[in-house]
Amino acid sequence: MFKIYPRAKIYLYKGQIFDALKLLISRKNKNYRNQFMKKIKNEFNLDNILPLSSARSGLFLAFNEIKKNDNSEVIISSFNAPLILDIFNSTGIKPVFVDVNDTTTMNYKLIEEKINENTVGILITHNEGIMCDMENIIKIAKKHKIRLIEDCAHTINSKFKNNIAGTMGDYAIYSLNYLKPLNTFGGGLLRINNKNEFDKIYSQYTKFIEERKFKILKRIIKAIIYKFILNKIVYSLLIYPIIRICRLKHIDPIYEHSKEGISDAIITPSMNKLSNIQAYMGIKQIKIFKNQQKIRTKNKVILDDFFKTKGYVNYCKHTENNLLTYSFKLKNRDLILENLIKKGIDLQRTWLTNCDRLTANNVASKLDREITYINLDLKTTETKSIIKNIENEINKAN
Repeated sequence: MFKIYPRAKIYLYKGQIFDALKLLISRKNKNYRNQFMKKIKNEFNLDNILPLSSARSGLFLAFNEIKKNDNSEVIISSFNAPLILDIFNSTGIKPVFVDVNDTTTMNYKLIEEKINENTVGILITHNEGIMCDMENIIKIAKKHKIRLIEDCAHTINSKFKNNIAGTMGDYAIYSLNYLKPLNTFGGGLLRINNKNEFDKIYSQYTKFIEERKFKILKRIIKAIIYKFILNKIVYSLLIYPIIRICRLKHIDPIYEHSKEGISDAIITPSMNKLSNIQAYMGIKQIKIFKNQQKIRTKNKVILDDFFKTKGYVNYCKHTENNLLTYSFKLKNRDLILENLIKKGIDLQRTWLTNCDRLTANNVASKLDREITYINLDLKTTETKSIIKNIENEINKAN
Protein backbone atom coordinates (compact mmCIF):
# COMPACT_ATOMS: atom_id res chain seq x y z
CA MET A 1 0.00 0.00 0.00
CA PHE A 2 1.32 3.47 -0.95
CA LYS A 3 1.95 5.63 2.13
CA ILE A 4 3.19 9.16 2.64
CA TYR A 5 5.93 9.79 5.22
CA PRO A 6 6.05 13.49 6.28
CA ARG A 7 9.47 14.93 6.95
CA ALA A 8 8.57 16.37 10.35
CA LYS A 9 6.09 16.29 13.21
CA ILE A 10 4.97 19.01 15.58
CA TYR A 11 4.52 17.78 19.15
CA LEU A 12 1.56 19.31 20.97
CA TYR A 13 0.06 18.09 24.20
CA LYS A 14 -3.69 17.53 24.06
CA GLY A 15 -5.45 20.90 24.15
CA GLN A 16 -2.28 23.01 23.78
CA ILE A 17 -3.71 25.42 21.19
CA PHE A 18 -6.93 25.76 23.20
CA ASP A 19 -4.90 26.51 26.36
CA ALA A 20 -2.95 29.21 24.52
CA LEU A 21 -6.10 30.89 23.20
CA LYS A 22 -7.83 30.67 26.60
CA LEU A 23 -4.88 32.30 28.38
CA LEU A 24 -4.58 34.92 25.64
CA ILE A 25 -8.09 36.26 26.27
CA SER A 26 -7.93 35.83 30.04
CA ARG A 27 -7.56 38.95 32.17
CA LYS A 28 -5.59 37.04 34.77
CA ASN A 29 -1.82 37.29 34.44
CA LYS A 30 -0.45 34.54 36.65
CA ASN A 31 3.36 34.17 36.65
CA TYR A 32 4.08 30.72 35.24
CA ARG A 33 7.72 31.49 34.38
CA ASN A 34 9.02 30.61 37.84
CA GLN A 35 7.08 27.32 37.81
CA PHE A 36 8.48 26.54 34.37
CA MET A 37 12.05 27.16 35.54
CA LYS A 38 11.52 24.86 38.54
CA LYS A 39 10.26 22.15 36.19
CA ILE A 40 13.30 22.65 33.94
CA LYS A 41 15.61 22.30 36.93
CA ASN A 42 13.86 19.20 38.29
CA GLU A 43 13.61 17.43 34.93
CA PHE A 44 16.92 18.39 33.29
CA ASN A 45 19.04 19.60 36.23
CA LEU A 46 19.48 23.03 34.65
CA ASP A 47 19.74 26.10 36.85
CA ASN A 48 20.58 29.81 36.41
CA ILE A 49 18.12 29.97 33.50
CA LEU A 50 16.50 33.03 31.94
CA PRO A 51 13.35 32.37 29.83
CA LEU A 52 13.30 34.64 26.77
CA SER A 53 11.27 35.28 23.63
CA SER A 54 13.93 33.53 21.50
CA ALA A 55 17.18 31.59 21.78
CA ARG A 56 18.87 34.28 19.69
CA SER A 57 17.98 36.84 22.37
CA GLY A 58 19.98 34.70 24.80
CA LEU A 59 22.96 34.55 22.47
CA PHE A 60 22.78 38.33 22.03
CA LEU A 61 22.99 38.79 25.83
CA ALA A 62 25.90 36.32 26.12
CA PHE A 63 27.84 37.98 23.29
CA ASN A 64 27.41 41.42 24.81
CA GLU A 65 28.72 40.06 28.11
CA ILE A 66 31.92 38.56 26.66
CA LYS A 67 32.65 41.31 24.11
CA LYS A 68 35.72 43.35 25.07
CA ASN A 69 36.00 45.83 22.20
CA ASP A 70 35.16 46.36 18.52
CA ASN A 71 37.87 43.87 17.51
CA SER A 72 36.42 40.99 19.52
CA GLU A 73 36.17 37.63 17.73
CA VAL A 74 34.27 34.42 18.46
CA ILE A 75 35.17 31.09 16.90
CA ILE A 76 32.21 29.31 15.30
CA SER A 77 31.61 26.08 13.41
CA SER A 78 31.50 26.66 9.64
CA PHE A 79 28.62 24.15 9.24
CA ASN A 80 25.83 26.14 10.80
CA ALA A 81 22.49 27.90 10.44
CA PRO A 82 22.96 31.15 8.50
CA LEU A 83 20.61 32.96 10.92
CA ILE A 84 23.25 32.63 13.66
CA LEU A 85 25.31 35.26 11.84
CA ASP A 86 22.64 37.87 12.58
CA ILE A 87 23.83 37.92 16.19
CA PHE A 88 27.42 38.50 15.13
CA ASN A 89 26.28 41.39 12.94
CA SER A 90 24.09 42.94 15.65
CA THR A 91 26.75 42.74 18.40
CA GLY A 92 29.70 43.71 16.19
CA ILE A 93 31.62 40.53 17.03
CA LYS A 94 33.57 39.00 14.16
CA PRO A 95 32.88 35.31 13.39
CA VAL A 96 35.99 33.20 12.85
CA PHE A 97 35.12 29.93 11.16
CA VAL A 98 36.52 26.53 12.07
CA ASP A 99 35.71 23.52 9.92
CA VAL A 100 33.81 20.51 11.20
CA ASN A 101 34.61 16.79 11.31
CA ASP A 102 32.44 13.95 10.04
CA THR A 103 30.21 14.12 13.14
CA THR A 104 29.02 17.53 11.74
CA THR A 105 30.40 19.25 14.88
CA MET A 106 33.40 21.53 15.32
CA ASN A 107 36.81 19.94 14.70
CA TYR A 108 38.68 20.75 17.92
CA LYS A 109 42.05 20.06 16.22
CA LEU A 110 41.61 23.20 14.10
CA ILE A 111 40.61 25.62 16.86
CA GLU A 112 43.94 26.77 18.28
CA GLU A 113 45.33 27.98 14.96
CA LYS A 114 42.42 30.47 14.81
CA ILE A 115 42.94 31.91 18.32
CA ASN A 116 44.58 35.33 18.65
CA GLU A 117 44.61 38.31 21.01
CA ASN A 118 41.11 39.32 19.86
CA THR A 119 39.48 35.94 20.52
CA VAL A 120 36.96 36.19 23.36
CA GLY A 121 35.02 32.96 22.95
CA ILE A 122 34.11 29.73 21.18
CA LEU A 123 30.54 29.07 20.11
CA ILE A 124 29.89 25.38 19.58
CA THR A 125 26.71 23.85 18.15
CA HIS A 126 25.40 20.40 19.04
CA ASN A 127 23.90 19.90 15.58
CA GLU A 128 20.60 17.97 15.68
CA GLY A 129 21.54 16.85 19.22
CA ILE A 130 24.94 15.37 18.27
CA MET A 131 27.37 16.36 21.03
CA CYS A 132 30.68 18.05 20.28
CA ASP A 133 33.96 16.70 21.64
CA MET A 134 33.51 18.66 24.85
CA GLU A 135 36.56 17.39 26.71
CA ASN A 136 39.08 18.70 24.17
CA ILE A 137 37.19 21.93 23.44
CA ILE A 138 36.95 22.76 27.17
CA LYS A 139 40.71 22.18 27.54
CA ILE A 140 41.40 24.66 24.73
CA ALA A 141 39.03 27.28 26.14
CA LYS A 142 40.61 27.02 29.61
CA LYS A 143 44.15 27.05 28.24
CA HIS A 144 43.56 30.32 26.38
CA LYS A 145 41.20 31.79 29.00
CA ILE A 146 38.36 32.36 26.57
CA ARG A 147 34.65 31.81 27.09
CA LEU A 148 32.70 28.79 25.86
CA ILE A 149 29.10 29.08 24.65
CA GLU A 150 27.01 26.01 23.88
CA ASP A 151 24.29 26.25 21.25
CA CYS A 152 21.78 23.63 22.42
CA ALA A 153 18.94 24.74 20.16
CA HIS A 154 18.52 21.15 18.91
CA THR A 155 18.71 19.34 22.23
CA ILE A 156 17.98 19.76 25.90
CA ASN A 157 19.30 16.46 27.25
CA SER A 158 22.12 15.06 25.11
CA LYS A 159 25.13 14.16 27.27
CA PHE A 160 28.91 14.04 27.20
CA LYS A 161 30.36 11.76 29.90
CA ASN A 162 26.99 12.02 31.67
CA ASN A 163 27.09 15.85 31.65
CA ILE A 164 23.98 17.40 30.12
CA ALA A 165 24.35 19.66 27.09
CA GLY A 166 24.64 23.27 28.18
CA THR A 167 26.15 22.59 31.62
CA MET A 168 29.81 22.46 30.56
CA GLY A 169 30.29 25.90 29.04
CA ASP A 170 30.04 29.42 30.43
CA TYR A 171 26.75 30.05 28.63
CA ALA A 172 24.18 27.94 26.82
CA ILE A 173 21.12 28.66 24.71
CA TYR A 174 18.11 26.40 24.17
CA SER A 175 15.27 26.79 21.69
CA LEU A 176 11.56 26.35 22.43
CA ASN A 177 10.50 26.66 18.81
CA TYR A 178 7.74 24.75 17.03
CA LEU A 179 9.72 21.69 15.94
CA LYS A 180 12.14 21.60 18.88
CA PRO A 181 12.23 19.16 21.86
CA LEU A 182 10.05 21.49 23.96
CA ASN A 183 7.52 23.44 21.90
CA THR A 184 6.11 26.62 23.43
CA PHE A 185 5.35 28.22 20.05
CA GLY A 186 8.75 29.88 20.00
CA GLY A 187 10.93 31.19 22.78
CA GLY A 188 14.29 30.28 24.24
CA LEU A 189 16.36 29.82 27.37
CA LEU A 190 19.72 31.28 28.35
CA ARG A 191 21.77 29.39 30.93
CA ILE A 192 24.59 31.24 32.69
CA ASN A 193 27.08 29.08 34.56
CA ASN A 194 28.64 31.74 36.80
CA LYS A 195 26.30 33.00 39.53
CA ASN A 196 27.77 36.53 39.55
CA GLU A 197 27.33 36.83 35.79
CA PHE A 198 23.82 35.44 36.11
CA ASP A 199 22.95 38.13 38.67
CA LYS A 200 24.40 40.83 36.39
CA ILE A 201 22.40 39.74 33.34
CA TYR A 202 19.32 39.09 35.47
CA SER A 203 19.35 42.78 36.48
CA GLN A 204 18.91 43.58 32.75
CA TYR A 205 16.32 40.84 32.37
CA THR A 206 14.06 42.32 35.07
CA LYS A 207 13.55 45.34 32.80
CA PHE A 208 12.35 43.21 29.89
CA ILE A 209 8.64 42.95 29.23
CA GLU A 210 6.51 40.20 27.73
CA GLU A 211 5.62 40.28 24.06
CA ARG A 212 2.33 41.99 23.25
CA LYS A 213 -0.69 39.76 22.88
CA PHE A 214 -0.82 40.43 19.15
CA LYS A 215 2.60 38.81 18.72
CA ILE A 216 1.55 35.84 20.85
CA LEU A 217 -1.57 35.50 18.70
CA LYS A 218 0.67 35.34 15.62
CA ARG A 219 2.63 32.53 17.30
CA ILE A 220 -0.61 30.62 17.96
CA ILE A 221 -1.74 31.04 14.35
CA LYS A 222 1.62 29.73 13.16
CA ALA A 223 1.21 26.67 15.41
CA ILE A 224 -2.25 26.04 13.94
CA ILE A 225 -0.75 26.19 10.44
CA TYR A 226 2.03 23.74 11.40
CA LYS A 227 -0.52 21.36 12.93
CA PHE A 228 -2.70 21.58 9.82
CA ILE A 229 -0.04 21.01 7.15
CA LEU A 230 1.74 18.25 9.12
CA ASN A 231 -1.48 16.33 9.66
CA LYS A 232 -0.94 13.07 7.77
CA ILE A 233 -4.13 13.35 5.71
CA VAL A 234 -3.59 17.01 4.79
CA TYR A 235 0.08 16.39 4.09
CA SER A 236 -0.75 13.44 1.84
CA LEU A 237 -3.52 15.18 -0.12
CA LEU A 238 -2.22 18.76 -0.33
CA ILE A 239 1.45 19.16 0.63
CA TYR A 240 2.95 16.00 -0.83
CA PRO A 241 1.73 16.65 -4.41
CA ILE A 242 3.25 20.15 -4.32
CA ILE A 243 6.57 18.82 -3.02
CA ARG A 244 6.63 16.07 -5.64
CA ILE A 245 6.06 18.53 -8.49
CA CYS A 246 8.76 20.84 -7.11
CA ARG A 247 11.21 17.96 -6.74
CA LEU A 248 10.72 17.13 -10.42
CA LYS A 249 12.01 20.64 -11.08
CA HIS A 250 14.87 20.08 -8.58
CA ILE A 251 13.37 22.47 -6.03
CA ASP A 252 12.78 21.78 -2.34
CA PRO A 253 10.07 24.26 -1.29
CA ILE A 254 10.41 23.56 2.45
CA TYR A 255 13.44 24.72 4.44
CA GLU A 256 15.07 25.92 1.21
CA HIS A 257 18.33 27.72 1.82
CA SER A 258 21.33 28.87 -0.14
CA LYS A 259 24.62 30.64 0.46
CA GLU A 260 23.03 33.76 -0.98
CA GLY A 261 20.76 33.64 2.08
CA ILE A 262 23.69 34.54 4.34
CA SER A 263 23.13 38.19 5.12
CA ASP A 264 25.28 41.02 6.41
CA ALA A 265 22.22 42.86 7.65
CA ILE A 266 22.16 44.04 11.26
CA ILE A 267 19.09 42.42 12.84
CA THR A 268 18.82 42.82 16.60
CA PRO A 269 16.52 40.28 18.28
CA SER A 270 13.65 41.57 20.38
CA MET A 271 14.56 41.47 24.04
CA ASN A 272 11.45 40.14 25.75
CA LYS A 273 10.68 37.69 28.50
CA LEU A 274 9.09 34.39 27.60
CA SER A 275 5.38 35.07 28.01
CA ASN A 276 3.44 33.46 30.84
CA ILE A 277 1.25 31.80 28.20
CA GLN A 278 4.32 30.10 26.72
CA ALA A 279 5.67 29.22 30.17
CA TYR A 280 2.38 27.48 30.99
CA MET A 281 2.67 25.46 27.78
CA GLY A 282 6.28 24.65 28.66
CA ILE A 283 5.21 23.14 32.00
CA LYS A 284 2.79 20.79 30.24
CA GLN A 285 5.22 20.08 27.38
CA ILE A 286 7.70 18.65 29.90
CA LYS A 287 5.06 16.08 30.88
CA ILE A 288 4.98 14.59 27.35
CA PHE A 289 8.72 14.96 26.74
CA LYS A 290 9.77 11.53 28.03
CA ASN A 291 7.33 9.69 25.82
CA GLN A 292 8.40 11.78 22.84
CA GLN A 293 12.06 11.00 23.60
CA LYS A 294 11.35 7.26 23.86
CA ILE A 295 9.94 7.24 20.33
CA ARG A 296 12.93 9.14 18.95
CA THR A 297 15.47 6.97 20.79
CA LYS A 298 13.84 3.77 19.59
CA ASN A 299 14.02 4.95 15.98
CA LYS A 300 17.58 6.18 16.44
CA VAL A 301 18.71 2.69 17.49
CA ILE A 302 17.10 1.17 14.39
CA LEU A 303 18.67 3.79 12.12
CA ASP A 304 22.11 3.47 13.77
CA ASP A 305 22.09 -0.27 13.11
CA PHE A 306 22.02 0.49 9.39
CA PHE A 307 23.71 3.88 8.88
CA LYS A 308 26.40 3.80 11.56
CA THR A 309 27.79 0.40 10.49
CA LYS A 310 28.09 1.70 6.92
CA GLY A 311 29.92 4.87 7.98
CA TYR A 312 27.09 7.24 7.07
CA VAL A 313 26.86 8.46 10.68
CA ASN A 314 29.60 9.16 13.24
CA TYR A 315 29.47 10.35 16.85
CA CYS A 316 32.12 11.58 19.26
CA LYS A 317 33.16 9.13 21.96
CA HIS A 318 31.56 9.23 25.42
CA THR A 319 28.34 10.82 24.13
CA GLU A 320 24.67 10.07 24.60
CA ASN A 321 23.01 11.81 21.67
CA ASN A 322 19.30 12.50 22.11
CA LEU A 323 18.55 13.64 18.61
CA LEU A 324 16.06 16.13 17.22
CA THR A 325 16.20 14.57 13.76
CA TYR A 326 18.41 11.80 12.39
CA SER A 327 21.16 13.16 10.14
CA PHE A 328 23.28 11.00 7.86
CA LYS A 329 25.59 11.45 4.88
CA LEU A 330 24.12 10.50 1.50
CA LYS A 331 26.10 10.67 -1.73
CA ASN A 332 24.04 11.47 -4.82
CA ARG A 333 21.60 12.96 -2.33
CA ASP A 334 19.46 15.07 -4.63
CA LEU A 335 18.96 12.24 -7.14
CA ILE A 336 18.08 9.76 -4.39
CA LEU A 337 15.66 12.20 -2.70
CA GLU A 338 13.90 12.78 -6.00
CA ASN A 339 13.45 9.02 -6.42
CA LEU A 340 12.27 8.57 -2.83
CA ILE A 341 9.61 11.27 -3.11
CA LYS A 342 8.03 9.25 -5.92
CA LYS A 343 7.54 6.47 -3.35
CA GLY A 344 5.93 8.82 -0.83
CA ILE A 345 9.08 9.29 1.28
CA ASP A 346 9.80 12.96 1.88
CA LEU A 347 13.26 13.35 3.40
CA GLN A 348 14.79 16.73 4.10
CA ARG A 349 18.18 17.86 2.91
CA THR A 350 20.11 19.74 5.56
CA TRP A 351 19.07 23.31 6.25
CA LEU A 352 22.55 23.98 7.67
CA THR A 353 25.17 25.26 5.26
CA ASN A 354 28.83 26.17 4.92
CA CYS A 355 28.72 29.67 6.44
CA ASP A 356 32.41 30.26 5.66
CA ARG A 357 32.00 31.97 2.31
CA LEU A 358 35.76 32.24 1.82
CA THR A 359 36.43 28.49 2.05
CA ALA A 360 34.62 26.30 -0.45
CA ASN A 361 36.63 23.06 -0.29
CA ASN A 362 36.10 22.14 3.35
CA VAL A 363 34.23 19.39 5.20
CA ALA A 364 31.31 21.77 5.80
CA SER A 365 30.73 22.26 2.06
CA LYS A 366 30.83 18.47 1.57
CA LEU A 367 28.27 17.97 4.34
CA ASP A 368 26.14 20.70 2.79
CA ARG A 369 25.88 18.49 -0.30
CA GLU A 370 25.33 15.21 1.56
CA ILE A 371 23.62 15.56 4.95
CA THR A 372 20.01 14.35 4.94
CA TYR A 373 17.45 14.22 7.75
CA ILE A 374 14.98 11.51 8.71
CA ASN A 375 11.96 12.23 10.89
CA LEU A 376 12.43 10.35 14.20
CA ASP A 377 8.76 10.60 15.15
CA LEU A 378 7.55 7.79 12.88
CA LYS A 379 6.37 4.30 13.76
CA THR A 380 9.20 1.76 13.84
CA THR A 381 7.66 -0.08 10.88
CA GLU A 382 7.74 3.18 8.90
CA THR A 383 11.36 3.78 9.86
CA LYS A 384 12.34 0.30 8.70
CA SER A 385 10.50 0.83 5.42
CA ILE A 386 12.39 4.08 4.82
CA ILE A 387 15.72 2.34 5.48
CA LYS A 388 14.87 -0.40 2.99
CA ASN A 389 13.96 2.13 0.30
CA ILE A 390 17.10 4.20 0.95
CA GLU A 391 19.26 1.10 0.73
CA ASN A 392 17.65 0.19 -2.63
CA GLU A 393 18.28 3.69 -3.99
CA ILE A 394 21.90 3.71 -2.77
CA ASN A 395 22.52 0.39 -4.52
CA LYS A 396 20.96 1.74 -7.74
CA ALA A 397 23.07 4.91 -7.58
CA ASN A 398 26.25 2.89 -7.11
